Amino acid sequence: DYGAFIHLRFPDGLYHLTGLVHVSEVSWDLIQDIRDILNEGDEVRVKVIKIDREKSRITLSIKQLEEDPLLETLEKVIPQGLEPYLKSFYKKMV
Repeated sequence: DYGAFIHLRFPDGLYHLTGLVHVSEVSWDLIQDIRDILNEGDEVRVKVIKIDREKSRITLSIKQLEEDPLLETLEKVIPQGLEPYLKSFYKKMV
């Protein structure tokens, strides 16, 4: 499975577009089967992370609406004052 197709509902209450949440964008945890997390008909909040007009594709993320748990762990073990440097370094790696 590549992920889940999400019908995007707009303020008028209608569904105008459909996007894909890749399995890697569902959770910060490793997901073996997306059906363990999402079921047909579930309402979820998503972040639009890419729009490809040429291919008419919208890429979505659920996990990017949450703080990366790795950064939270780093903040607990790294001395005070280095957090901004490490966050910047980590974002460049990803």
